[in-house]
Amino acid sequence: MLNMYWEYAGTRYKNKFKVIEASRGDLQKISFHAYPDFLYQKDFTSEPPTPYKELLRQRALQLRDKYKFLKLYFSGGQDSITMLNVFVENNIFVDQININLFGSENSKSNREANEYAIPFVKKHFEHTKTKISLIKSDFNYYDRYLGEKWLQTRSNLSIRHFNVPNLRGKNYCNIFGYLDPTVYYDKGKYYHQLFDGQIDELVNSRNIECFFSSPDFFDLHIKQLHMVKNFIKFSDNPKQILDLYYKDQQSYLDIVKKLCRDNALYSNKIYYKGDKTRFANQKDRIVFGELPQFLKDRFRYSVSTSVNNVSLYRHLVKPFATKPLCLGD
Repeated sequence: MLNMYWEYAGTRYKNKFKVIEASRGDLQKISFHAYPDFLYQKDFTSEPPTPYKELLRQRALQLRDKYKFLKLYFSGGQDSITMLNVFVENNIFVDQININLFGSENSKSNREANEYAIPFVKKHFEHTKTKISLIKSDFNYYDRYLGEKWLQTRSNLSIRHFNVPNLRGKNYCNIFGYLDPTVYYDKGKYYHQLFDGQIDELVNSRNIECFFSSPDFFDLHIKQLHMVKNFIKFSDNPKQILDLYYKDQQSYLDIVKKLCRDNALYSNKIYYKGDKTRFANQKDRIVFGELPQFLKDRFRYSVSTSVNNVSLYRHLVKPFATKPLCLGD
C-alpha cells in the first residue's frame, strides 16, 4: 500500500499544495518520504539473486493473495503492458482493467487509449471474467473539481490527472506500473533517489500499489536498480549514460525501460516535451484547449494562486526527493 507523504515542521501532508502553503515558501525545510525508515537500515549493495522474471511473478502472486479485488490501470505503455503481461503469462487473474480517458472521448489526447489500449484489452479480455472499465474524466468531471477543490486535492499542474475513485475498504487495490528504477553516480558509488514528480499525483489516493516498487516486496525494486547499475557500469561509455540522468531524462528513461520493461503497444510513441508556460506535455494542452471558456478561466485562476508572493506554478514544479539508497560501487 502506498504510504508516501511530504513533511514540514513535523507535520505530514498528502498534498503538495498544502505543504507548500504551510511552509509559506520555506521550501528548503520540506522533505519527501516514499520508503519507510527501516529500509534505510538495510544493505542494498548486493543484487538479489532471484531472476527478474521470477520476482515479477512473485509480486503478482503477492498482490493476488493480499487483496480480494485487483484493479489494474492500463495505458498500453511499457510499464502497464509489462505489468499486465506478468499476470497473463502466469495465469494470475485480474478482476478489473481500468483505462483512463480525458476530456472528450475522441480527444487526440486519448489516441493511445482509443487506438491501442482499448482494442487490445477488448480483444483479450472482453469475453472473460475480467471487467473492462473506462474511467472518463469528461467536462462534467472538470466542472466538479477545477477551482478550489483542485488546489486541495492535486499535487501537480497536469490537467490529465489520474481519476482514482476513492472507495472505502481495504480488500481491493489500484495497481499502477510505477516506479522507474533510476540510478545515478556520485563520489564513487551508485545511488537511487525518488523525486516526488514521479508519483505525486497518486500520493493522495487510497489503496494504491506500485507494482514495481513496494516496501513489502522491495527485492523487485532493488533487482531493477542493480540491472540498471550493471548496465551503466559495464557499458562502453558509462559517463555518457550517467550524463543523461541530469541533461536528458527522457533519453535516460528510454534506456532504463529497454532493460526492465516490455515493448509498448504503440511503436510510434511520441514523447511530449515541456514548455515554460502551464503544461508539462502536449496532451495537457490538447485537453485544456477543448475545455469550455468558463473552465479555462477557473483553471487559470487556480494556478495564479501565490504562496509567499511566488506563483503556485513555480512552487509546484520544484521537485522534492527522498533520501538516497546506496547501491555500492
